[in-house]
Amino acid sequence: MMYYPTKLRYIKIFVSFSVLLLLVGLVLVSVFGVVVYKTVTRIWVQTKNPVESYVLSSVVSAFLNMLSIMILGQIYQRIAVKMTEWENYRTQTAYNDALIKKLFAFQFANSYASLFYIAFLRGSNRQVFRNVGLEGLEDDCGMLNNCISELSIQLLVVMLLKPLPKFCKDVVYPFVKRFVDKTCLTRDQEDPETTPLMTRFILHEKRKPDLGNFTLEEYNEKVIQYGYQMVRHAAATLTLHFFSLATVMP
Repeated sequence: MMYYPTKLRYIKIFVSFSVLLLLVGLVLVSVFGVVVYKTVTRIWVQTKNPVESYVLSSVVSAFLNMLSIMILGQIYQRIAVKMTEWENYRTQTAYNDALIKKLFAFQFANSYASLFYIAFLRGSNRQVFRNVGLEGLEDDCGMLNNCISELSIQLLVVMLLKPLPKFCKDVVYPFVKRFVDKTCLTRDQEDPETTPLMTRFILHEKRKPDLGNFTLEEYNEKVIQYGYQMVRHAAATLTLHFFSLATVMP
């Protein structure tokens, strides 16, 4: 009887976990790179227009972080599928459970690392810059020690732009393709009067695009967006509290 050794599967799971930690380390490196860019831009790049300086430092850094989230997410998703297939699970349920754990663990770190840094670690990183040879740099929250505006900008850019490629792929592209097929392309048209109903139904189903692993991607994205919503509500509450204190203080 064919038997796949459990010990061998555990070794493969350990290798997959090591790859996950490596990619999470790359996420932290990308976050640190964006922080260095933002700090250097704010300190060394001087412009006459304060709005331009804010866009170059905060908005561009948020956009770069969003690109990093999307690129690393796509890379690890392909790696996770290959690693899960390599682990050779016996049932489809075990395969799906292992893949979901890998994807959600990485997406959690990838999506919230920059937000966690802005909310809790920003302003106490002078020693970190000194340790990596960037003496004199410090990414603080300004004179009022208020990081909520930076957190809101980062959250706004990620929430608006991160779902955009998926929206274009799932909604815009099928709509455009259907429109082009109906107006520009010539294809076999079945006569409703002579073609059997079952044949028309099969041809209609055949023209539908392949959904792939649609359910897993949708639930994963919904969980991440729910986390973004929670952070947004917390940021809005803290912003209102901050402004209320500012109006009360003489």
